[in-house]
Amino acid sequence: METDIEQDGTNEIVATVGTAAQTSIYKIKNAHIVATNLNETLEAQEVTYDKESNTFVSGVKIWRVKGEELVSSK
Repeated sequence: METDIEQDGTNEIVATVGTAAQTSIYKIKNAHIVATNLNETLEAQEVTYDKESNTFVSGVKIWRVKGEELVSSK
């Protein structure tokens, strides 16, 4: 899905596939497409995206994108 996860006015693409959800973020940076696999980044078996709260859920942890970093949401 296309959504503005960084809330900077530019949409990124969040893609989730598989039964054990594999989630990646795709964005354009310096005229190139850059991808980040959140399962690898968070060392998690399953990561999902909640569009309403603009957060990523890994197990019982909830994460937000702040700039170009993932930060734990409390």
